[in-house]
Formats: sequence, C-alpha cells, structure tokens
Amino acid sequence: MFFNSQKAEKIAPKIEAKLRKELGATAPLSHRMVGGEGGALFYMEFALPSPPPSRLLACVLKNGLLGAMVGELFYSAQLSKTIRSRAWLAREAQASGAAIGFAGDAEACEKLTADRRLVGRAAAFTRDREIISTTVIEIKSGFEIAPQPGAGSLLAVRTLMKGGWFSGSFDAREFLDIAAAIETTLPVVTIECKCPCHGDEYISHFVACCHRCPHCNRDIAYWTYENHLKHCAAERRGATM
Repeated sequence: MFFNSQKAEKIAPKIEAKLRKELGATAPLSHRMVGGEGGALFYMEFALPSPPPSRLLACVLKNGLLGAMVGELFYSAQLSKTIRSRAWLAREAQASGAAIGFAGDAEACEKLTADRRLVGRAAAFTRDREIISTTVIEIKSGFEIAPQPGAGSLLAVRTLMKGGWFSGSFDAREFLDIAAAIETTLPVVTIECKCPCHGDEYISHFVACCHRCPHCNRDIAYWTYENHLKHCAAERRGATM
C-alpha cells in the first residue's frame, strides 16, 4: 500500500479506513500512533474488534524522497488455551520440498500439524517477500504461539500486506479466522501443581499457586485451571450419560 505523502495526518486516516472496510466495522477503529526510527516514519497500533482479543501494529516506511508505504505487519491474538512451551510454523521445510508443519511444543504441534488446511493457511498468511513493480520488500517473517505467564497463550505473526500499489490488503479477517481455528485446534493442557507448598506447611503464597478441581480432586496449576475445569466437567458428563 503506497502513498504520495510522508505526512502522518494524510496517511493514517487512509490506513484506518482501509482496515475498517476489510473488517466490516461500522465505527472507526481504536488505534494509537507510535513514532518511528530509521526508515520507519511511524507505527499504527490497532485493537481489532473481534474475538479473540487481537491487535495489529503496522509499520509505515519512507518510500523515496516524498512517498511512503506500509511495511511489516505485527499481528497478535490472546488465546484462552495455554501450551507448555513455544510452538512455531517451521517454514524452512519448504526449501527442500518437504511438508511444512509446526515445531516446538510436542502436544500442541501434533494437533496443529495434523490440520493440513490450517497449516496451509498459516503458511500463506506468513509472507516474507513482496514485489510491486520495481519495489521489493523483504522481512524475516514468523508465526509463533507462546505460553503467557498469567494464563492462556499468545499468537504472534510477523508478515506483509498482500501486494498492490494503492489497494493492498491487510488480510486482517484471515488472521482472525486463523487465530480462532488455532484456539479450537489446540489441546486442553492440564498442568498438575508440583509446588513445594503442598508438602511444607511453612511455605505459603500471597496468590494461590493452584486450585483443587471439584470433579477429579487434583490440584491444577492456576494458569490452566479454567480450561481444565470446563474440559473435566464435560468428560464427567459424558461418562455418566
């Protein structure tokens, strides 16, 4: 997406209007401006109006002496399900012609890689090179899911717009759909609490390290408790039917 100006007051409204149209939003999107450095004129950070809670950080670059263009896009979504460790889309397999998939957390990767349509969508969304006329934009793209300290996990994607001189696409709706599909596909992780406090009466916490599940009577680490509770209750209902 190119602009015949380097002034933020002229560029920002066009970016907001374009993204709003793609998302089908009726009201202006909530956003803030962040100053850039080097070749970046500025960044625009958007709160995307759709579950899961998601954000977009768009980088606006200088293009020549008078113009500008949208460069890297940083998408993120807060997922309710957690994972034990990082998982990422291993796109390097494409170079050898092998099937791509997810690497890292074994339990999450098994589920995610098994969904070949999801893998294909994630790979297509993660763009690292765009050529528009004589302009070439290259970045180190990435697609990663990481556990969060509190609860849940964070999906983070670094990509580019789809090409087009003045009508490139942010592909925001596709990101939200992919995030929702990942949320559905990820397994429910249960982490039983192994804190020393369970064997030492002199150890106590200001905030509880776990909660006792009323269904299975296990001590579940607090950051996986809510998802475990739903899953455990559903299993018990199924077993009694």
